[in-house]
Amino acid sequence: NAASSYVPNLVSQSLGIEEIVANQVLWTPNDDLVLAGWDKPIWKVTYPDAFPTEFFFPPTSPTKAINHCWHMDYATSDPDFIVALISDQTFTVNLSSYSSDGGTTWTRFPADPTGSAYLGDGAGAVAVSTASNWVIVPDTNGQSTPGPQYTTNGGATWNYCTFSDAMSEWFGSHLAYYLNHFCVCADRVLANTFYYIHGAYGKVYKSTDSGANFTLMHDFAASYYYHCKLKSVPGKSGHLWFTPGPISSSFGDWGSPSGSFVRSIDGGDT
Repeated sequence: NAASSYVPNLVSQSLGIEEIVANQVLWTPNDDLVLAGWDKPIWKVTYPDAFPTEFFFPPTSPTKAINHCWHMDYATSDPDFIVALISDQTFTVNLSSYSSDGGTTWTRFPADPTGSAYLGDGAGAVAVSTASNWVIVPDTNGQSTPGPQYTTNGGATWNYCTFSDAMSEWFGSHLAYYLNHFCVCADRVLANTFYYIHGAYGKVYKSTDSGANFTLMHDFAASYYYHCKLKSVPGKSGHLWFTPGPISSSFGDWGSPSGSFVRSIDGGDT
């Protein structure tokens, strides 16, 4: 009859509209444009005027449908080398990967840093100096461990960073996976040099030995930098920009003043 033979004409109302929740846009000095987001982790944008049709599937992902990329960074010595922190849908599998061709193809880490024992495996913040030297601050999900870790052999092995004031409390170093908390960066001139700010204490540190040891440079005497961003300046050694994001004395108070937008030209000392 007429009802059973009717074929509706369905017209998409959202084709070409990007609906991925974005975490970061990374634009390298070599003009690589790479996007990080929820659900579909990494998008390489080759033609900005065209809707992207391909995204990166971590090759060992147990759930290829949904994965999340939380933070990326390029190597100061080779901007085509990019490291990305990626977790699977359940936040129990670390799928973090690196690319040596500007984000076109990706390879899983040889070994993963020690992840959160609670939630957020694969989440956190990363800084890359060279293709072999990276520092990662894992998400702590509000717990005390783990602390920042570094590698000097491209992720084959990892060690914990040490700090000049013997800091052992890592609550708030990267408070939750869903925060855009970019708290570590590499110097864009000096190799094997990194800067880090502890979000719960507002303390800025510097390492000149590949991330093995960090020295306290400055204390903002503030706490709970939920969405803080610490950035280094290409071509300017020791030049940093910092914005704290919301500041609060209690988790969840998102309406507090965000603090000052500040810069340093001496590696975080002033």
